[in-house]
Amino acid sequence: MTLLRRSFGLACLGLSIPLVACGNVKTAVVIADIKIAFAALSAQLPGLARANPSLAAKITPYINDGNALAKNLAAASPTMINDVTTIEGFLNAILRTAADGQQLPPPYDKVIAALAVMAPIVESYANSLLPPDSPKKVAARAPFPHPGIENADQARATFAAYAQ
Repeated sequence: MTLLRRSFGLACLGLSIPLVACGNVKTAVVIADIKIAFAALSAQLPGLARANPSLAAKITPYINDGNALAKNLAAASPTMINDVTTIEGFLNAILRTAADGQQLPPPYDKVIAALAVMAPIVESYANSLLPPDSPKKVAARAPFPHPGIENADQARATFAAYAQ
């Protein structure tokens, strides 16, 4: 991995730590972000099911499958690279489905906005784990609107508030 790619990844996460430590810290931060994101998505799913059963039915499988992988995600796991790239796919599927002309009820609108901020960070991280010529690399996707949530710290705070 090049110095430029590592620096970009750290800047994306809003971290300023020595480059020597970036592998473990970056991985730990991304894993924690993934876990709290799926905790918030799961915790708010019953409210979404009441307000918009059709949308809830469409995104529930992505949330359940992503949550199952996220709960066991660990840096030392031999399947971590595959798990992170699979989870990244679930995050994008959730965002695509939510953007499909659906009206998002509160607080799910805030959780999805936080996910829109966090997904590109997970995507960048997932791509950094793969070889440059990997067919699993994800191309940059169109940004999803995220009103009121401007950075990863705000996204994490939103997830934490709604993960109960």
